[in-house]
Amino acid sequence: MLAARKNHKSPSKSEGRALALIPVAVAVLFAGIALPRAVVPADTPLPTVDIAKVDALLAADAARARQAGAAPLPSSVRAVGSAIRAFFAAEANREPDERTAELHERIIQALRYEETTDGVAGLVTLRAVDVEEFAVRLAEASAKGVARTPELDELAGPIVNRLSDAGLGDGTHVHLSETEAKVLYREVFAATLGLQHLPELAPTLDEERLRYAMLLGRGRPGPLERRELAEVPTLALLTTGAETAAQKCERESTREQQTLAAWRMTKVRELGDLDPTYPTLYAVGVLAYQHGDYDISVSATRNWLETHPRGEWSLRAENLLRAGLAATVKQI
Repeated sequence: MLAARKNHKSPSKSEGRALALIPVAVAVLFAGIALPRAVVPADTPLPTVDIAKVDALLAADAARARQAGAAPLPSSVRAVGSAIRAFFAAEANREPDERTAELHERIIQALRYEETTDGVAGLVTLRAVDVEEFAVRLAEASAKGVARTPELDELAGPIVNRLSDAGLGDGTHVHLSETEAKVLYREVFAATLGLQHLPELAPTLDEERLRYAMLLGRGRPGPLERRELAEVPTLALLTTGAETAAQKCERESTREQQTLAAWRMTKVRELGDLDPTYPTLYAVGVLAYQHGDYDISVSATRNWLETHPRGEWSLRAENLLRAGLAATVKQI
């Protein structure tokens, strides 16, 4: 043991200095990570979903659907279901607006009778049955590589095309999990009846969080929304002389990014009205910067930091604030 100690070399002065610098280097590295910098976050925050609560809702739907299979639904409820299917089939087949309006009025008429006989509980059961069938028919169409089948047309109209327009599909397949598909259909069903305000049919907060997570994470504005957003002023790219092909490509790419940012801005504000836990002002700051509205970005980010000086988004918000201030100075 003594011999081993004698043979052990003590570190030289230069080696000792190098070892002493290691903690300093580590401290500098972590300081660089932790200190605010002028950086724009790449992503918009997504809402936090309690998926267990959503799964419980869908499990209750499945149980209701099984019970309905053992005992037929009342005739008044079936009348509502038939009216809904006729309306969706007409939409899928692009029948004239007058015809679809007439078929939608039949839904309203069926509802008036239903609400005086079997009540909303029958509609809740009908939705559960249709939710389960929708998931099956959607999977069948996807397996065949088609956007439409007669059964899917009757349940949801041109749903695959609409979801594809919204960035949630590719024209023949939808890019949704079964849970996401069912949650969307629950809301489509209630909205078609015009009864999404009723507690029994209204989406829960976690369903809304899941829907907005899909939209903010993977969605894009559809054709109608794009036309509306075309009127929104955007940051212009300054060019001198004739526009080159590269400048035109950059301008079009910037315009596309700004259109997406403007659309997402409407979504985060909608979500913020529903969900008090969502970091709305921080998200607005990110999207306003992406849209070129640097003054709005700075104002929203400052307001967020005033009430949230510490927390999950605070460092990113400080980085964003610095980037917004720098961009504002460049515009002067």
